[in-house]
Amino acid sequence: MAKKPVDVAKVIAKLCNGNFPIKIYDVYIVNPIEKEEFYQNLQIINREEAKEILDMLNFNPNNNFYTSKDIKLFAYNVPEDYILIPLRRNEKLYGFIATSTPTSNDLQDTTLSILYHLTVSLENSFLYEHTEKLSYVDPLTGVYNKRKIDEILENEVSRALRYNRPLSLIFIDIDHFKNINDTYGHIIGDNFLKELALFLLRNTRNIDTIGRFGGEEFVCILPETDLESAYKVGEKLRVRWNIERHIIPIKIDEKIGTLSMGISNLPTHSKNARELLILADNALYKAKKERNKTLIVGNS
Repeated sequence: MAKKPVDVAKVIAKLCNGNFPIKIYDVYIVNPIEKEEFYQNLQIINREEAKEILDMLNFNPNNNFYTSKDIKLFAYNVPEDYILIPLRRNEKLYGFIATSTPTSNDLQDTTLSILYHLTVSLENSFLYEHTEKLSYVDPLTGVYNKRKIDEILENEVSRALRYNRPLSLIFIDIDHFKNINDTYGHIIGDNFLKELALFLLRNTRNIDTIGRFGGEEFVCILPETDLESAYKVGEKLRVRWNIERHIIPIKIDEKIGTLSMGISNLPTHSKNARELLILADNALYKAKKERNKTLIVGNS
C-alpha cells in the first residue's frame, strides 16, 4: 500500500490513463486534513464546478453515487452515462471520481472495489504525511520546530566544515511578549508569533532556514554567511520589522513587540552546532538585558 500521497497520485494518474475497467471522466481529490486540493483530472466539468459538487457532497453524506441528472444541477455538459462516486471513509470526504455507467453488476463491483482501496490508500497516505509533518513543523507558525532545527544545524555545520565555508546563526526574540499576552490576550500573542514567522520567511533567502525554538524565540540558520553579513541581516530584519509597524506603542519612549537578536558564527565563535546555539542564545539574553537590539557574541 502506498504510504506517501505522491505515490497515490501516481496510481490515480495510471487509472486515468486507461488502467481502469471503465472510462473515467473526472477525478477531483482533496486532502481533508490539510483542507486543500490534492489531485485533479477534469475532462468534462471545470474546477469551479468540481468545487460546487464537492460542497454538495459534504452536505449530502449518505448517497453512494450520483447520476447525470443529479450533477446537471451543477454542471450542464455531463453525458447521460455520467456516474459520480464520492470517495468517503470514516466520515471524511476525499473527493470524487466520475465514470461512465458500468454495463454489468460484475463491472460495477470491480469499480467499487478499486475505488474503496483507493480511498483507503488516500486516508493512510494523508494521515502518514500529517503525522510526519507534526514531527518537524511547529503547528502554530508552520516553520520548523526545535527538533528539526537541531537536525538541520548539524547538517549545515558538517557541510560548512567540509567545504571550509562560513555559517551564521541568529536567535530572535519578541520583546515584552508576556505583556502582549497579558494585555491583549493569547489570540493576539499567537498572531504576533505567526506574523514574525511569515516576516522571517519573506525576508530571508531560500537557502536560509527558519524555525521556532520555543516560546517567542525564533532561529535563522544562514549558510554561506560570515559574521559581518549576519550582522547586516539581523539589522535589516530589526529595522524592517519596525518600519512595517509590527510593534505596539505604549508610551512615547516605550514599545513592545520589538525584536532582540543574538548572533553566533562558524568559524569565528565555534565549530560545534551545540555551542553555536548556546552562544547565540546567550547573546540574545544579553541583547534583551542591555536593550541592544542586535548583539554579536564573543568567543566562548
